[in-house]
Formats: sequence, C-alpha cells, structure tokens
Amino acid sequence: DPDINVTLSGLKIMNGKSSSGGGILNYGTITLVDSILSENSACGNGGGILNNCNLTVIGSSISCNTALGDGGGISNRGTAVAKGSTISENTATDNGGGIFSNKMVTVIDCTVSNNKATSDGGGILNDERGIATVVGSSIIENEVYGGLSTGGIVNGRFGKLNLSDSSISRNMGSGMTNRG
Repeated sequence: DPDINVTLSGLKIMNGKSSSGGGILNYGTITLVDSILSENSACGNGGGILNNCNLTVIGSSISCNTALGDGGGISNRGTAVAKGSTISENTATDNGGGIFSNKMVTVIDCTVSNNKATSDGGGILNDERGIATVVGSSIIENEVYGGLSTGGIVNGRFGKLNLSDSSISRNMGSGMTNRG
C-alpha cells in the first residue's frame, strides 16, 4: 500500500534470508537513510531489497547481498531512487548484479561497483520498457558471466536511459549496451 510510509535510519539489516527481498520486501513507501544492508539473500529476486512500490535510499550501503534471480542489491518493480549511496559486491544469478529495474529507477551521486551477474548487467540492468536515470555516478568494476556480457549498464529493448555526468569504467565485457 503506497499510503504506508516507513523511514529506516541508522540501521544495519544483515543476514536476512527470504524467497524474495532478503533484507527488505517493500509493498509500500520506504525511505532508507544512513543505513547498511549487507549479507542478505533471496531464493528469487532482490537479495538486498525487492521494491514493489516506492523506495528511496539515501547515504546508505547496499553490499554483499545475493539473489538467485534478478537484482543482487536491489530488484525494483516500482519507483526507486538511490542518492549518495554505495551499491557494491552484490550478486545476481540472473540479471542486474547491483540493480535490476523494470519500472522507474533514479541513481544520483552513487557508486555502483564490483557487482556480478550471471546473465547480463553486472552493475545496472534497466529491463524492457523501464526508465532509468543515472546522474553523477560511478559504474565501475562490475562483472557478468555468460549471457550477453555487459558488465556496466544495460538498457533493455524499449527502455529509456538518461545518463549524465557519470563514469563507466573497468567493467568486464562492454561498459554499456543500449537495446532501446
């Protein structure tokens, strides 16, 4: 329910295990501030967070999370904003080691680094018909094994990617693929 608002500040959310959303499973409106989400796992999507509605992450670290589906760090199926945060060392068996999104995601002044995906989009995968905006961010040293081999950012078919004032470097495979 988008009318349910929760703010989590200064927390450590660690070692969660779930079928989806190992650290946080969100169906409302949630803001995560100055927090750490680490070492969580999901048998499906969203090792760290599975967002189905509205998510804002500010000044937080999302690291070392694992998903057997999409989105090792964050799997977004709603509206997500990450600002001034680090998304690193997450792993997805499918797509989007750091971030997977098939709706709307905005990444501002963030570092997305050392994430891994088996299929595609080691750092960020903006899936078909998704809208992704990346501003002032570093997408570095992400990896992908197999699939279409884009380590940095993938913009899916019919997707929209707005990229500005950002660096994409030292990713395994190509740094960016646009299928839009």
